[in-house]
Amino acid sequence: MPIYDVVWRIQIDAETPREAAEQALRIHRDPNSIATVFEIRRENISCVLDNGEFEEIDLCKVGGTP
Repeated sequence: MPIYDVVWRIQIDAETPREAAEQALRIHRDPNSIATVFEIRRENISCVLDNGEFEEIDLCKVGGTP
């Protein structure tokens, strides 16, 4: 079974890095969150598409809400 690096990015306004991390964690754990887009890389090798971008998967667009 292959190993994947999964990256979730979000921009947050915060006073400190810790506050930003805490806000991101709350959003990530919220079952009603729409933050469902991930960058996927296989075994530390980029899954590069024809346009040169990394593969991006939006779980809300693939089979409905996760």
